[in-house]
Amino acid sequence: MIRTRTLHFTSGLTFTGGMKTLLRQGLCPEEMLFLAFDSKGDVNLQVSRFPDHAVQLQPGHKLALKLPFEEGSFYLDAAHSLNHKVVVVNGDRRIGQLPSLVDVGVWMSWFVEKSGTRSVFFGCAPHSPGSWWIHGPDERVVELHSRGFVDIVVAGGRGLLARRSFEPYLYMLPMADAVAGKLERWKKVYTSPLGNLLLLERRIVDDRLLLNCREGLVEVKLETEGEVVEQGVQPLDCGCAVVGRVAEGTFAVCKGEPVDWGYDQLSPATLVGVKDCSFEHLIKAIKKMSKSKN
Repeated sequence: MIRTRTLHFTSGLTFTGGMKTLLRQGLCPEEMLFLAFDSKGDVNLQVSRFPDHAVQLQPGHKLALKLPFEEGSFYLDAAHSLNHKVVVVNGDRRIGQLPSLVDVGVWMSWFVEKSGTRSVFFGCAPHSPGSWWIHGPDERVVELHSRGFVDIVVAGGRGLLARRSFEPYLYMLPMADAVAGKLERWKKVYTSPLGNLLLLERRIVDDRLLLNCREGLVEVKLETEGEVVEQGVQPLDCGCAVVGRVAEGTFAVCKGEPVDWGYDQLSPATLVGVKDCSFEHLIKAIKKMSKSKN
């Protein structure tokens, strides 16, 4: 059981001050569990109450935590700092209506950089996916999802990976173009043999990424040169979606109704698999889980 506390911020200014205080107190990205906006743009941040409880907490673990905030909250999924000026944010599409999005994105980027990392990942909530490119100094925001690109994943210094709604393709944007705001330069790097891409695993682990497709799961490996190589293909009709994994191999799996654009009614995640779980072991675990619930 992870003991938690919730911090409430009523403006971008108070959020900025709060993040500075939290950094001075030693808070690290692993201890940040959920971040959500309300309809007014106020921000609720849930963190681990005791740092020693969060030392072993990884992004995959967060995906299996219960949602802490009231119904109607707009959850943030992840913030990726590309450099000291540019951040990419994934979350509930409704966040884009709120003026506090820029402040939160910019200061989350500042926080993760000061913490010695590039990304922060939060717990999982069902919502229509949104992704934003934000240039902090001039507060310029580009809605990537208005161009169809969602579920942005950072592939180290090589670039960004994303799916595009209603398409079977995986796209890459070179990092230099992403930083410069040349957001028209996405290129197709992989075509799914199992129909439209519905959801991407939240982060790359050991250069591998799982693609949730209309007709099943695909695992790909990202090569040093940026090439994407298919590692495994498995047709499935159980409605399972892999949203992430723990570094040692356990996967966070949700249940939902696959539709052409994504998943409807996505459930909270369950951790499945064992240490050093391979794609083949994951498939066996999913089939066993699905059979036990039928």
